Amino acid sequence: MPKSHTPTLVVYGSTSYTAQQHLLPYLASHPDADAFHLILAGRSAEKLAAVDALLPKREREIVAVKLNDQGGVESLCKRADVVLNLAGPYQLHNATALISACVKHSTHYLDLCGEPNFLARIVPNYDFAASKTGAVIIPMCGFEAAPGDLNIYHALRTLQAHAGRETTIAAATNFYDIAGGVSGGTMASIAASSVSGDKMEGEWCLVPKSWSGHQPEHPSLQLALRPPVQVAGAPSIGGWFPGSMLNVMTFRRSWFLSRMSPVVYNEAPEAAKADQYKEPRHGDDAVFAEAMTYMAPLRVTGLLTAYLYGGLLLLFLGLYSSAAWMRDALAQWIPQPGEGPTKEECERGHTRITTVSRSNDGRYAVITKYAAGGDPGYSHTGKLLAEAGLSLLLPPPEGTELPALARTGGFLTPSTGLGMVVIERMRRNGIATVDSEVVELGRPGEHKKQL
Repeated sequence: MPKSHTPTLVVYGSTSYTAQQHLLPYLASHPDADAFHLILAGRSAEKLAAVDALLPKREREIVAVKLNDQGGVESLCKRADVVLNLAGPYQLHNATALISACVKHSTHYLDLCGEPNFLARIVPNYDFAASKTGAVIIPMCGFEAAPGDLNIYHALRTLQAHAGRETTIAAATNFYDIAGGVSGGTMASIAASSVSGDKMEGEWCLVPKSWSGHQPEHPSLQLALRPPVQVAGAPSIGGWFPGSMLNVMTFRRSWFLSRMSPVVYNEAPEAAKADQYKEPRHGDDAVFAEAMTYMAPLRVTGLLTAYLYGGLLLLFLGLYSSAAWMRDALAQWIPQPGEGPTKEECERGHTRITTVSRSNDGRYAVITKYAAGGDPGYSHTGKLLAEAGLSLLLPPPEGTELPALARTGGFLTPSTGLGMVVIERMRRNGIATVDSEVVELGRPGEHKKQL
């Protein structure tokens, strides 16, 4: 049933570090702040009031509700148009209660979940129901895994606008150049997943098992990664990137969903112009990978440093996720949920992702660059999640529209649920830019065409 009230955005987990230090101040002073009603929600009314007192004076509401209060959760989600959930780890704090209530009441839901084993259980349980009520459910909608997912989406869209819809991406690798602090929420999610008893199922775990499509064997772990095609001006080598374990699952689901979605045109005055408004569609096969070129203070300069830094990161995360003694030993140095670096430290961070894609016919490469200021896991994630929520809450920027699947609902991904709307919102509000260029291969000088 359509909701006939001022668009309402609920931020559950408003007392979390990312919410109170980054997302809520951004929303409270947003150019569109008068266009929606904001509700601060969480478990403690006293703590919520303290957060509210720190924000610019605007009309807001506080709702204290615990997630084991089914009636309270139902009432909250029934009022909302969009719920942003920052109360992680999600499998420990009963995110299922929010998700199920949002699905029931046709309310959109986004979170920062980095717990793939949890998602592998939740997606098949609620995907069909959400598609019937029209609720858009998008997990992993912060630094994990939205920027990389949007980059691949933009690359495919650019490629098909240039070469036609029969030309698809055969392989894409995201190279990360990031500077920021350790996210306490991410580390808590790793710890939660390590004790859950769930088995990691690899990059296909968010694709329905009943689907009969081609599922190649998961490629062996690589500590040094090269792009699918060497192109001047793009990274030539990178080391193993820890976030790839989570992000590639989202890319694979985007690949699957794009193949299931209908072809949709925006209204365009000229038929020839319509091609650029089609939602991109992946081909039969695609390989996705991620690597790091710089993760402060580690910089990959060649094969040796790629193996060294990739090996060290893999060893550290392996021990941290499997050994309780190591988590206990590092507890005093790793931020807990609700803690994080100062705003000044966050402002010095940055997120830069260069995606190198190769077309299925071997004729083209696409170089896509995502650039954002601020700590990736905190300040940028908070603003990115805010713009993602507003993408579903408010009218789209001129010249854009939500993907067809966003009008259907279901468990979607940042690219299949938000598409160019969130990319354009971030650009207009100075949060991030995404740009792609097509490189025509096999010609002297590698003639480039900017799109």
